[in-house]
Amino acid sequence: MKESQAQEARESILGVDGVASRPRPRTMRYHSGMARSIAALSLFSLLMAGCGQPASDAPPETPDASAADSNRPAVETAAPSGPGYLGVALARQKVDVAAELDGRLSAVDVRVGDRVEPGDKIARIETRELREEIAVAGAALEALEAEERQAAIELQTIRERYQRRQALEGVFSQEEVASLLADQEQAEAALETARARVGRDRAYLEQLRSRLSYSVVTSPIAGLVAVRYLDPGAVVRSGAPVVRLLAADAFVVRFAVPPEEIGAFRAGSKIDFHIDNMGLRLTGVVSDISPQIDLASEMVFVEADLALPEDQAVHLQSGLVGSVTLPPSELASTTTASAASR
Repeated sequence: MKESQAQEARESILGVDGVASRPRPRTMRYHSGMARSIAALSLFSLLMAGCGQPASDAPPETPDASAADSNRPAVETAAPSGPGYLGVALARQKVDVAAELDGRLSAVDVRVGDRVEPGDKIARIETRELREEIAVAGAALEALEAEERQAAIELQTIRERYQRRQALEGVFSQEEVASLLADQEQAEAALETARARVGRDRAYLEQLRSRLSYSVVTSPIAGLVAVRYLDPGAVVRSGAPVVRLLAADAFVVRFAVPPEEIGAFRAGSKIDFHIDNMGLRLTGVVSDISPQIDLASEMVFVEADLALPEDQAVHLQSGLVGSVTLPPSELASTTTASAASR
């Protein structure tokens, strides 16, 4: 008994052949919703490709070699062999809404799942330091504007004095008149310098006030909050995303088709998308067909824009899996094209 138990323990550790079993490598986890959907689609489309073909207990017959070429269907017009293709619903547009100002988040006004419209507030950034900087810049601008006014007054005074002495020709020496002319030129230069400084500081103040408007992060699209990257109190840098939005009213279905059946699809082809566990029945139009075969799945990826009735749009979520089929009208045209190509 002890020997048999020891043998079982040995086999459980080393395996039947006496070789230590290696742990199976873990499957890579995709953090991105899009990558996860594509990976699932690649895996399950391989399983779905053979669905709908009944198995037979009889051994397969060997076709006559001379008739092989004539009986082979044309690849580009082969009719779909299964009841459907595995498809994943994806939002047509996703946007990472980023901050345009450095600072600390004072509030994040949305949560995951919230619906937002264009212009809705997403988050707010503390502006105390920026407002202090604006106040300092405003005070500096006021001082420069005062210097500009003083320079203008001095220039006007010198001009009037020069004009009076010019009118009293012979009363004042040429050196005095020339000296006043030099003073006038210096006053004009001083006024131009003061005006340039005022213009520079005014532009800087406007820039600060413009940055103040960036303290409120708003939504650029109508959509749903899919990810909230930051919480109130977090320090954010300009360009760092705060939330991710998914377009709420624009969805596509992405599905994989065997290469020999891709001829059944073309841009503009109609499709049906069924999510049976939710009772959703949607229609769509093919918009994109990949020009190459995916090496991992040996399939061709196709995307179709989905039509979303208002009563069903609220139930559709990015990542839902369903079945894509061709409506009878498309199947009829595919069968006709397949027969004509033989």
